[in-house]
Amino acid sequence: MGKRLLSFLFFSAVVVAFGWSLSALFRWIGSTNPTVEGAAITAFLGLLGLWYTQWQSKSRDIRENHRSKKVEVYGTFFDLVEQFQKQTDTSSSTSVILTPELKDQFLRLNRGLLLWASPSVIRAYLAFRIQSQLEDKSKILFAVDTMYREIRKDLETVILVFTRVI
Repeated sequence: MGKRLLSFLFFSAVVVAFGWSLSALFRWIGSTNPTVEGAAITAFLGLLGLWYTQWQSKSRDIRENHRSKKVEVYGTFFDLVEQFQKQTDTSSSTSVILTPELKDQFLRLNRGLLLWASPSVIRAYLAFRIQSQLEDKSKILFAVDTMYREIRKDLETVILVFTRVI
């Protein structure tokens, strides 16, 4: 309870200080020459526009960087699924041999998904992992399909946001 009260008091003090500063700024602008007033307002609006443009540019760069990381991680998942398909096509049994290379790829995939994937992709991956651990493998293709769909949605979301910014 003490922390909440302290936080509330601090927030209130910040709001009051901001309001006082803003009113002092308006009083100062109102007491100056109208020419200075117009120039100050123009400069302020120009500064706001510059900050907004910089923020949009930085956001676009971050989304672009995240998209490339996501594509790399999702590519690892596609490679793993492809390797499992090749193993089951060449052998008559449904068991898959986990080589040290496959284990390393799974570790990289887990790390990459935790860092870059959207929550819906992580949920789909967990469902896939649970399904792959079960004895009944009949629904594993549905789990892979769900994972593919969530990956596609995640990448489309990034593309849509990116194109709206441009």
